[in-house]
Amino acid sequence: MQNKTPTTPTAEKVRDPYKTSRTLYIIEAALEYFIALLVSETYLAKIAMSVGISDAGIGILTSFVALGHAFQIFAIFLSQQKSVKKRTVWFGLLNQLLFSFMYVVPLLPDGFSLRVPFFVCALLLAQIVMNVINPSKTNWLMSLVPDRERGVFTANKEIVSLLSGIVISLSMGRVIDYFEEKGEIRTAFILVAITMLILTILHTLTLIFTKEKPIEHTENTVRTRDILRALFKNKTLYRVIGVSAIWSIISNAITPFYGTYRLGVLGFSMTFNAILTVVSSLARALVSRTMGRFADKYSFKKLLLLCYCIKILAFTAAMFAVPSNGKVLFTIYSILAAITLAGTNSSEVNLIYDYVEPAQRTGALAIKFMVSGVLGFLTTCLMTIPVNYIANNGNQLFGIPMYPQQFTSFLGVIGTIGLIFYVKFVVRDRETPNEG
Repeated sequence: MQNKTPTTPTAEKVRDPYKTSRTLYIIEAALEYFIALLVSETYLAKIAMSVGISDAGIGILTSFVALGHAFQIFAIFLSQQKSVKKRTVWFGLLNQLLFSFMYVVPLLPDGFSLRVPFFVCALLLAQIVMNVINPSKTNWLMSLVPDRERGVFTANKEIVSLLSGIVISLSMGRVIDYFEEKGEIRTAFILVAITMLILTILHTLTLIFTKEKPIEHTENTVRTRDILRALFKNKTLYRVIGVSAIWSIISNAITPFYGTYRLGVLGFSMTFNAILTVVSSLARALVSRTMGRFADKYSFKKLLLLCYCIKILAFTAAMFAVPSNGKVLFTIYSILAAITLAGTNSSEVNLIYDYVEPAQRTGALAIKFMVSGVLGFLTTCLMTIPVNYIANNGNQLFGIPMYPQQFTSFLGVIGTIGLIFYVKFVVRDRETPNEG
């Protein structure tokens, strides 16, 4: 094969062909975040309460986010395909249409017996569809980012999502409160559903216009089998997945029950919940780049240790939150939890990129999310037992007055301390951190 000797570099050769696509990735992530906001925690709790689902049931529904992660295992069988873009576009569109349909369900007649099944099915199917394609999508979009810039790029992406998400959170929270006060909650649901449809269209367009790197395949028939074999032999990957698994258990034992706690016991309005989102988003945006630089300079493992220490403080604040001080302490919790997310969200994914070779990353992400998702969902289901027991016992445990969420927050403190020891002593440091 004859090689051509390069001549003087032209502007076309020097130009980064994926610069525009990385910008579109940032916009895509923001639009996806807007939709996620409108079906998370208090928004999900508000819709679920309107169709007659109990507090414990809402906790389990919230954990569908974790259960959906289990279906990412199917992404391994998609990783050998030459292109994931077309599939990602269609799966993303279906996922977000199902999320939008959740706001339509409360508009069905009150006596309609299928309101709850429709709502549950829409939520579960949306999570399944999203998670089947998510590892391939993440691998596609992150492949456009140079390895040495992953920490800062992820931080920039999150900052844009968080700051722009403030507008969505405040406006939609105020819309729901305004029409609920007028006794017209159905109108609010219609407006949110229309907003989600507009966001869905824009999100789909960003994916359509984002480029995809060509993938070279040298093995076609045994690629999936070989990837699985290599992944299961990777003992370091087990340790890394253990981090996500333990964190999922801790998170899903606690946060799925916070939505009804904020709306019910603490008595927060949707507007105040939106203000909490704004404050926490600002806090997360302020520290996001700093945490990204910290990870790029030291390691994502060290960043996780820092974030888990902060989350202990957050759970402690939530543990003492009651109606008399709820607005103050839960604001503190929200800020500290947001700061934690500024590091943990990117670190868990980037740990995979640190310890797994490129050809195996989609499969590794799929296994990580599957394990953590199943364990997280089962944990939430299990936690409904003490949550219901404490609530039905007059908010007491062993004669001690407490709300169920105070008990779960206490478990969060203990569990996170244990996770810190796990990360410190079980997950090995990389020999050459963050080398290309």
